[in-house]
This record gives sequence, structure tokens and C-alpha cells, in this order.
Amino acid sequence: KSSDKGIADDLKSYYRTELKKEDRHKDIRVMVSGCFNICEKGKQAAVFFKKDSDKAIAWTFDPDQEKDEVLRSIRRQADV
Repeated sequence: KSSDKGIADDLKSYYRTELKKEDRHKDIRVMVSGCFNICEKGKQAAVFFKKDSDKAIAWTFDPDQEKDEVLRSIRRQADV
């Protein structure tokens, strides 16, 4: 079993690769951070905020089952 840090780094690599395929890797940035004490065991957090906005959207999710759903949500938010 990999550590939470390993899972976060794997997700970062996966998201960056997917965004690069669409040439969106410069307008949607991906970085690793702590879970801000909001994640349940085995879950990951993702936070999206748009430049020049004062709002953020956060998800906690199962990285094995929901990573693509979260990426789709991030893409939609970036297009708003």
C-alpha cells in the first residue's frame, strides 16, 4: 500500500498528464498540499480556485474511484 503522499503525487502526475494532452496544463495548475485536516482515511482532497476570484471549491474523494470525476469537475469550473 502506498502512503498518502505517494497517492497525492500519483494523482498530480495523472492530472498533469491528462491536462497536457488537452494543452490545458498552463491554465489549470496542479500541486500537492496537505489534506487540511478534512480528509477521511484513504481519501484525497482537491481544491480549485480561479485567478481573480474569491471563491474556492473543494472535494474530498476516493482517488481510485473518483479521480476522473473530480478532473471533469475541475475542467468545468475552469471553463465558467
